[in-house]
Amino acid sequence: MTNMSKKILLASPHMSDEGYEQQFIKEAFDTNWIAPLGENVNKFEEEIANYVGVKTGAALSAGSAAIHLGLKALNVKQGDIVFCSSLTFSATCNPIIYQNATPVFIDSEYETWNMDPKALEKAFEMYLLHCVRRQRQQRRFLSDGIRLRSDSFL
Repeated sequence: MTNMSKKILLASPHMSDEGYEQQFIKEAFDTNWIAPLGENVNKFEEEIANYVGVKTGAALSAGSAAIHLGLKALNVKQGDIVFCSSLTFSATCNPIIYQNATPVFIDSEYETWNMDPKALEKAFEMYLLHCVRRQRQQRRFLSDGIRLRSDSFL
């Protein structure tokens, strides 16, 4: 097999030596709970909730669905900014856009490929300064009753 025809598996399937997966698949078919939910999902949600010490848990269909739910729970909305890694798939930042918020991409560390903490800190400083200046502008507008130019806080 040449290098060009060799497959690179992104996420190859893995079955345990004990064969639990086959048992769960058979159980899902036998009980007719193939989609969308069923007892296995209910038990998974319950076990995860117990493990992390909360009342309930929710199993979602994808990571982007989980991000979207998290943003909704945090009431992220238009005008908000959300930091995300620049080394990502579009599904990571799409939920930010679904909420009409603005994604701000933070560069990755060379060694780990994770979000660079120094770049994240700089972004926090930059956007915090922007927010403080904007609040001052809004307070001046309210106290003076004068509309300031939009660039007066830059």
